[in-house]
Amino acid sequence: MGVIVYLLGSLAVLLLVVYAVLYVLYRLNRPAHSPSLSIGQMPAMKPEPIASGEKIPFLDKLLTMIFTVRRWSLQEHWRF
Repeated sequence: MGVIVYLLGSLAVLLLVVYAVLYVLYRLNRPAHSPSLSIGQMPAMKPEPIASGEKIPFLDKLLTMIFTVRRWSLQEHWRF
């Protein structure tokens, strides 16, 4: 049992080190970000409500809010 725990711990540390190295490489090599839209050019959008009202238990509502994709609707005509 001790060998399994040791191997799992070693694997976790190895994955964290690989993640940290890849993150540093990403931060060093990423291109300069130039946004194509400014805040004033963004369209007016309204979030559509998540259908969680008919679910009775609190846990059902919480899971629905966490794992449901938020949908948005445009409030005005906007051309990209």
